Amino acid sequence: MKLRRCTALAVVAVLVACRGEDRPADTSSAMGAAERSPWHVSPEPVRSVGVLDGDPKYQFVNISAAGLQSDGDLVVADLGTHSVRLFAPDGTFKRVIGGPGQGPGEFQSPSQVFIGDQDSIFVWDREAWRVSSFDAEGAFAGVGSYPLAQIAKATAAPLYPKSAMLLPNRDILVSLIEKASVKGLKEGSREARFRPGSGALRISADMQSVDTLMFFGDLEQVTVSAPWGDWAMAPPLARQPSFAVDGTGGRVCIGDQSASGVTCFAEDGTETLIEWSASPLPVGDDEAEIATWRDAAYASLGAKVSADDIRRLLAEVPMPTERPPYSDLHLAPSGELWVTHGPVGEFVEYFLFDRAGASLGSVQAPNARLLSVGQDHLLTVRVDEMGIQRLEMYEMTSSAKTEASDTVRVMAYNIHHGAGMDEVLDLERIAALIREVNPDLLALQEIDSVATRTGGVDQAAELGRLTGMTPVFGRFMPYQGGAYGMAVLSRWPIAASRNIRLPDGDEPRSSVVVDVTSPSTGEMVRFASIHFYRTEDERLAQALELAAQLPNDGVPTILAGDYNSTPGSFVMDFFADEWGIVDKGTDRFTFSSFDPVREIDFVVMRPKDRFTVLRQRVLDEPVASDHRPLFVDFIIHR
Repeated sequence: MKLRRCTALAVVAVLVACRGEDRPADTSSAMGAAERSPWHVSPEPVRSVGVLDGDPKYQFVNISAAGLQSDGDLVVADLGTHSVRLFAPDGTFKRVIGGPGQGPGEFQSPSQVFIGDQDSIFVWDREAWRVSSFDAEGAFAGVGSYPLAQIAKATAAPLYPKSAMLLPNRDILVSLIEKASVKGLKEGSREARFRPGSGALRISADMQSVDTLMFFGDLEQVTVSAPWGDWAMAPPLARQPSFAVDGTGGRVCIGDQSASGVTCFAEDGTETLIEWSASPLPVGDDEAEIATWRDAAYASLGAKVSADDIRRLLAEVPMPTERPPYSDLHLAPSGELWVTHGPVGEFVEYFLFDRAGASLGSVQAPNARLLSVGQDHLLTVRVDEMGIQRLEMYEMTSSAKTEASDTVRVMAYNIHHGAGMDEVLDLERIAALIREVNPDLLALQEIDSVATRTGGVDQAAELGRLTGMTPVFGRFMPYQGGAYGMAVLSRWPIAASRNIRLPDGDEPRSSVVVDVTSPSTGEMVRFASIHFYRTEDERLAQALELAAQLPNDGVPTILAGDYNSTPGSFVMDFFADEWGIVDKGTDRFTFSSFDPVREIDFVVMRPKDRFTVLRQRVLDEPVASDHRPLFVDFIIHR
């Protein structure tokens, strides 16, 4: 990365001149599976504003930004109505701060809201390239402009100012775009995907200093054969630049979604490169973003070409098989970077990093578009099936302060007696994965105890030794001079354990059940390892017997393991009636590990209202076993 601070006027021709020096960057790697969630986000909004019918003061078209004042008033910017409105803590409309227009205190495209000292309000208009300021009650106080023409003259072709974001210190972050044409592309040499160049500048409020931050790829595009010639269009879920600005200072973070990495710049120009590793989230044909992309294409092209031509154009666009490594970026007031990894079931998962780039774990929040992260809240936009937008505020609580001061992490893994898909028997490989996930409670299936095929090793005891957890083995049947069965490993103290016999299937079956004690609250939790087998009738009989053997006494109970049953089967429908089944989202298949096509491993719990899912994940481990492991972070409420 090239970076240099340039001062004194002239924003003229500094871009090329500023590309000549390297500035050192700090590098951090993060996002292992063992990271715990530092925050709990309330499952339901604590405040909501927005209606379908009724008073237009409460109707939104395209919410772009929002801010929370110290007295609880909400400031909401709407691109669709070109206005900014103020709402009381109870959701009552108070006043329009500014409406559509080009005069003082009016807006063309209000895209950012900052709350300043004494609850003053600053609104950035991205089309007018100006910031309007208001007092706490919304009275207009002044305006500051950033002449686009002057900034444009400074740039070296083919780069040109595309858009800008306001920083709280009144600097602006300018995004550049390469003005490139696809007309020169020859038939047969057309790239399937290409990305024009882009870059970012930080320009001071007095227009006297320019900082060239970095260069990167702009919106990902493909070239299609339109009736008027070659034409560039963005595919669904296209990779594109992401920006975040600190709501209290001059820090900015930038990435172009080409890899799992983001660069953050302090106000003094110091760089921190933040990198992480995570399994990509797959994309299905029924993803909402793909349907939205198709609808938008028909809407924009419908007046130019026929429906048949549109279908032909869209057929030339390669569909994504996985999501970009992240999408939006957000900076919290405390300096934490929130990286939007993507949807996981009914939630959206965010990776969190501190100012130094160290991982703070991940957070799962309700599936809504995140506008901003506060000290103790999230402001989001939710669009319902009618297309109605609502501004929603969710409470955010430190995980250390929740009712159960620890989260409990449970893991389920059918380890295939330690024999990997490479035909290597390797318990240390299994143990290394367990140590990385660092569960509190672990349900293991297909475990040998001193059997000949696994070298006479007591596998449950050995895995307990390798992971520092307490093992409990449950015997199914004698096998090769020893036994075959399942196990539970626990990091929490075990108060009692038992091996519940279940109706035999093709093989004898049982379930290992342990009663453990929470180290933080002293409350008992019941945990069972599951391995139902083989026919549907046999598996259902085993499920019914286990449920009958486990008292429904209000004790938080978790069943984890290999159900050998798919969603919609009799077994899973039985558990869906009275138990909660953790939703794995799109990346839900657990078998086989090298070609995942079936979802047969689950985590089930009751009473449902005692549990909140903070995070869940199926791990992409294709070699160690024939199943993929999964883990879930819960809060268990008192």
